[in-house]
Amino acid sequence: MSISSINKIPFAIHQTSSVVTANEHDNDESSNEKDGTSVSISPESWQKLKESEEEKEAKLNTLPKHIKDMIKAIERIKEQIEMAEEMLAKAKEADYSDEKVKKAVIDSQQSFLNSLEIARFDAIQALQDAMKEAGIEDVSIITDLMS
Repeated sequence: MSISSINKIPFAIHQTSSVVTANEHDNDESSNEKDGTSVSISPESWQKLKESEEEKEAKLNTLPKHIKDMIKAIERIKEQIEMAEEMLAKAKEADYSDEKVKKAVIDSQQSFLNSLEIARFDAIQALQDAMKEAGIEDVSIITDLMS
């Protein structure tokens, strides 16, 4: 879901003692088992979300293949960034026998994360250029990838 479409969906967060699970047919509540927080989404809001996702999918289907491929590549880089951030957090929390080893591991993970961020930035720049050449002026595609 894009940031631009999240503001269109009213929802409420409730503290509950019981846990409610969400499924495809009853999408008005979901929960977080860890802290007992549930999020309620009205059926109308759920429909709006579904429609906005369908509109986004339709918009992406009209793009040229090379631009779709670039978007998929950027999404893969974003997934790698998330994994690298998790690895960095684990490295910071891990116990090491030597502080030099800990510093080297953390520095290595941070360097890897930085290189992924640079790759994402470069890929987004290339996508912007490709979209400009193709005459596509929809910036929502870029903003979704930058979040």
